[in-house]
Amino acid sequence: MNSLIERHAATLLDLPEKYRRPDPSLQVLPTELPTPSNHWAAMGVASQRGEGRTKSPKASAEAYQHGVDEGDAMSMYLLARLIEAGGEVPFDPAKIRALMLRSANLGNPWAMNSIGYFYHFGVLAAADPERAVAWYRKAVAAGSQRAMQNFAMIVTSNPGLAVQGETASDVLAKAAAAGSASAQ
Repeated sequence: MNSLIERHAATLLDLPEKYRRPDPSLQVLPTELPTPSNHWAAMGVASQRGEGRTKSPKASAEAYQHGVDEGDAMSMYLLARLIEAGGEVPFDPAKIRALMLRSANLGNPWAMNSIGYFYHFGVLAAADPERAVAWYRKAVAAGSQRAMQNFAMIVTSNPGLAVQGETASDVLAKAAAAGSASAQ
């Protein structure tokens, strides 16, 4: 592991001995994916979707890696999601965690929400509702509607969870006002 984030990713996410794969029903590419912030991310998305050429996860991974090398947070997030799916690009929990954490620390609300999800459901990290809430709050502050929904879900499904500030209904109302169909 080369970077500070990679060296500390395991301790920051308190990984269990055995890694659980993410829910297979999750899409590799979110439906509400924002416009890629880097041309490498855009090339990776196009290759992953098969736009203009044959679908190629390996070509997508290579394009995303160029974006990662340039410090693009969206490329980091998209490469982590591609690795999460496994297949032609091998599943690698340590790399997923390191990329998500680096992307989140660069301000990517998608990655912040994903880290919250990891803690919420015990995927690639030990389940920890309080840490999930902390990451969901960061993602909400960065504008993630999905994190608003996830925050509301974790608060309503964990009545003993001590949450200061907004209630689940407050956050759901904000998500609905922001146009989230599933929060309405």
